[in-house]
Amino acid sequence: MQFNIDLNMTLEKMRNPDPDLRYMATSDFNNSLNKSKVFKFDQTQQKKIVIGLLTLLTDETNDVKDIAIKCMTSFAPYITSALSVKLMLEKLQTILLDPAKKMDIHRDVAVEVIKQTLKIFIINKEFKLLLNDSFSIPLLNFFNRKELTDISIGYNLDVLDVIITKNGSTLDISNVIKTLLPYISNGVFANRRRTVQCIAHLSKYADDKQLELILNDSLTALKKCAVKEQMKVYVTLFSSICGIIKDKFGPFVNNTFVILKEKFTGAEEDVDDDLKEAVLNTYNVFLLSCPSKLGKIADEILGVALEYIQYDPNRFEFDEEDGEAMEEEEEEEEEEEDIFEDEQDVTWKLRKLAGDCINSIILKREDLFDRFIEEGLSVVVKRMKESVEIVLDIILGIYSLTINTINNGHKVVHEKITQTIPTVISQINIILNGKKFVEKSKIECFKIISELSIFDGDILLKEIGITQSVITELLKAPKTHVELLFALCDSLRNLFKVKGTSSIDISISPILISLFENKNFRIAIDAIKTENSLLENTDTIEEGKELNVVNILSSLISLIKSDKDHEVKEQAIYCIGTIIKKFISILPFDSLKESFDELISLYENTFLKAPALIVVGNTINYQILNVLKNADKLFLQTIQQTQQATRQVKVTSLNACKSILESYPSISNKTIELALPTISSFIYDSDSSIVEISVNIISLFAKNEELINTILNNVYRKLVEISKGNNARESLGSCLMNITAILATKEKKKVTDMIMKIENHIYSKANLYLTGLMLAATKPEVSTILKEVKASVKILKANVSQSVEFFNTIVLLYAIGQMAINGEVEKESLQDILVDLLEVDSDPVRQAASMALGSLPGVIPFLFEKLQKKKSFFLMSAMKEAVKYTDQSEVENIIQQLILLGSDDKILLPLSDCFGKLISIDAATYVPRYYVPALKDKNGNAALIGSIKKTCMNNCDVQLFVPLIPLVVSRLGDKTPAIKCALFAVISYLLNHAQKEIYPYLNSILENVIAQTAVDQTYILVAKFGNCKHISDNGLDARKAVYDCLNVLIDNFLNDLDYKKIATTVLNGIVNDNDHDIKLLCFNLLTKMVILNPDPMVENIEDFVPEMRKLISSSLDEKNKDVDPPKQQELSKAVCRFIAKISAHPLANVSVQFEKLFNDIMNSLKMGPIFKSMV
Repeated sequence: MQFNIDLNMTLEKMRNPDPDLRYMATSDFNNSLNKSKVFKFDQTQQKKIVIGLLTLLTDETNDVKDIAIKCMTSFAPYITSALSVKLMLEKLQTILLDPAKKMDIHRDVAVEVIKQTLKIFIINKEFKLLLNDSFSIPLLNFFNRKELTDISIGYNLDVLDVIITKNGSTLDISNVIKTLLPYISNGVFANRRRTVQCIAHLSKYADDKQLELILNDSLTALKKCAVKEQMKVYVTLFSSICGIIKDKFGPFVNNTFVILKEKFTGAEEDVDDDLKEAVLNTYNVFLLSCPSKLGKIADEILGVALEYIQYDPNRFEFDEEDGEAMEEEEEEEEEEEDIFEDEQDVTWKLRKLAGDCINSIILKREDLFDRFIEEGLSVVVKRMKESVEIVLDIILGIYSLTINTINNGHKVVHEKITQTIPTVISQINIILNGKKFVEKSKIECFKIISELSIFDGDILLKEIGITQSVITELLKAPKTHVELLFALCDSLRNLFKVKGTSSIDISISPILISLFENKNFRIAIDAIKTENSLLENTDTIEEGKELNVVNILSSLISLIKSDKDHEVKEQAIYCIGTIIKKFISILPFDSLKESFDELISLYENTFLKAPALIVVGNTINYQILNVLKNADKLFLQTIQQTQQATRQVKVTSLNACKSILESYPSISNKTIELALPTISSFIYDSDSSIVEISVNIISLFAKNEELINTILNNVYRKLVEISKGNNARESLGSCLMNITAILATKEKKKVTDMIMKIENHIYSKANLYLTGLMLAATKPEVSTILKEVKASVKILKANVSQSVEFFNTIVLLYAIGQMAINGEVEKESLQDILVDLLEVDSDPVRQAASMALGSLPGVIPFLFEKLQKKKSFFLMSAMKEAVKYTDQSEVENIIQQLILLGSDDKILLPLSDCFGKLISIDAATYVPRYYVPALKDKNGNAALIGSIKKTCMNNCDVQLFVPLIPLVVSRLGDKTPAIKCALFAVISYLLNHAQKEIYPYLNSILENVIAQTAVDQTYILVAKFGNCKHISDNGLDARKAVYDCLNVLIDNFLNDLDYKKIATTVLNGIVNDNDHDIKLLCFNLLTKMVILNPDPMVENIEDFVPEMRKLISSSLDEKNKDVDPPKQQELSKAVCRFIAKISAHPLANVSVQFEKLFNDIMNSLKMGPIFKSMV
């Protein structure tokens, strides 16, 4: 009741004659709405508030109108009554569509209200339809009236643009097109531009036929048009539409370009420059939005861009040969005079737009890069004398991007670039020394230096000359722009990598040190990084003395002791590490001791503990420990840092301990005994890298013979248990073999007995594999092992029931495989026995036998002989193992023999692994030789295609796979599961690692992803066993690869693609795919989309709510007292996570359906407690 009284009082104050009181009351109400989200208003209250605010919108006082707009926006999420929305729309309609034209002064207010509230109302489906019926249709009808004022048309075009952008899918697109097309060529220029914007946004929702209507009519009109201003309108229309629909513009690009080219060519020089600007801008939009659809048009655009980047009334009109002669004559003139200057120059926009086109061609059309280098690079270099700053920045950026593209793997003729370097550096010196050039140009200059130092530092250093003095001056100058300093320091770091201190005068070091204390912590960090780079690339101790590293070390220690930001101190710690590692021989005892004392004191600092441990681990050695005389104490202090620590600190602490032990083996037994329980506790850690480091440390302890029995009984026994338990991981094989070998040198029998204590229960492959490796590490008698393996063959062929003997044989097979790798076993003595074991009806036996067979030296010809007779999965698995040890000279012969085997489904996966391993050996040669033909052939080898991702993952240069992108994309529609799986896996990899190169194909990839997420019934196999049915989904792995690809698209390119289309695809996966894992994966994708960009999801939430409710209906049913099955529980949790993320959005509860689902889950006995923990 109190709230009603307060609301009535507020509304009364909002009607007060005094404008100040009206303003204060409205402002207070607005603040209350923003502070608390728990208010609920009934229909009567909503109506009163809306009427009150609508009255204020037409208030005579501007301040009151402004606060009323804000208050209406704040109140909109609380409106649940369609009556209130209708009331509001009618009022706005009256203001905007008033035929009597009496309310023009309030139109700007109405437009602003529409802009602010529309994004809220469209979340509610009922309001969305109401908006269409009560506002959008009358608005469209308004444009068909006669005698409209230009002002009213302008305001309403602005409103229509907002409606199209936010609610275009509900409009009658054909009707809107028909209404708007006449306005492109009628009325004032500003309204024609507004019409263009409306049609461009509308094109997003238009189908091909509607797009054809818009574009063909406009092209025909442009062809006939002779009025320059109107031609610009049409040109702008094409660029705006292309920028929005991107690749969908492809079918129209040829016809559009023909007419644009005609108009561009026919334009009068100097008179029609603004038309040329519009056309060049459209060319650039084409290049950015649909580069893969342009074909040879891109060549023509490059030619035009190269011509117009030179379009300068000040340039000298002489041919190249005369130019060279004149340059020789003018060598003695001041360099500044070479700059083209003219205050009256109005042609710079054409040069800028031409530069933008060249930039886009380099970024989007790498196929034209070589032509640009051949024809355009010299042009760009000459234009570095540009007088207009904004154009100069683009030209410098083009050169920087060119070198960056080459540095990233694009192969060009080296000489073409090196020939330009002297001229470029000369011009950079002029720019850096010139007072009239602003920071942006100088930043671009340093970016060029940075890229050139990577491209060819030796040539750069011959030319760099004066630049060094400029660098010194800029570093010293207190007013140097921060971003300029960053670019400068980055170029210095690259220079140091080229030739260390010889690349630049080392007097720069004290200047860098002076920046350590800079108040701007970002400058301090960059200065320390640069000094660290200089120290890292210093070649000799003499240079270190010249740099005065002792003084630098002292400055860094003082910095760490100061109250500077911890990020600055972190860089200082790494720099100290560099000095100790490189210059320990010239550091005085006191400096060394002070440094380590300071590093060790940082063990107590939460933020700096990890970098301090990294430096200790990287720098510690016998000399330091001998000087410090505190190895035992340091070891214990370091191991203590592992307690209650983060994973990073644990790993760095353990690595530091390992370094101390390796540097100073004389650590006392007492210290080891104190540390052993702590280190031993980590053998149960869930992180395998922590387990591995811990075991390696214990192995170092075990080198002390006095501790062998303690380690054997207290630690090794536990390790053997771990290797046979549920937490066994094959990655631990190396460290377990290492410690086993050390202990077996003294206690071989005890160690062997522990390893071979196999009991009668189930063991995993990892258990048996690790046990076999440890047995091999004890150096058993080969003849004994062979005898036992031979004896087991007959037994296993007769009986493969899991028993102690069964597991014992598998362990022996893994052991003998490792012994074969070590060269302890002859091939002839074992290969036939292992082939026999491949026929045993037991996958564990065949896995172990295939690994052992593949480990035999020189076994590949034998395997080919067997595979030609019978294609077997496990024979091919043996081949997969064997190719690991192949000599490079044999690779091509083996690949060709593998291709001849075909791609039978039985051997597909291991054969694909074989190709991946072999091609990785010389990827530069074999990728184009084998993958290109396979992708071009519709019946290409599925295993070979499937190996592309494996080759990518084997540390190969991703640029080798860029030429495959168009071929892979063209094959994404393939339905064969193995090929489909491989292709989408490759695309996922390239989407992560070659983003620039794959960007032009994004829409094509998305279309294929959407199509391929559907369940293909061809690969659903149903087998009946009596009353039971067994369903096999042979396309499941391929669909998972498709969804993984969609996941990468969402991670990297969500804002570049159709959000709603992606969300609908994911929802279809949840609804229509019967696989539980895919449903969960889809929920993760939806939740990720909400996190990355929640607004579009909230706008369309009512499309998702019904399906969400269906999925959890059993969990919401209070009559259902049964516990949900585990899979249903997982689905319910996934729904809860999604709803919880959405609920965090301030406008989510505008949807009545969503709010009801939210409350139902919150009040549910089954789901409520879980959901509350997520919200």
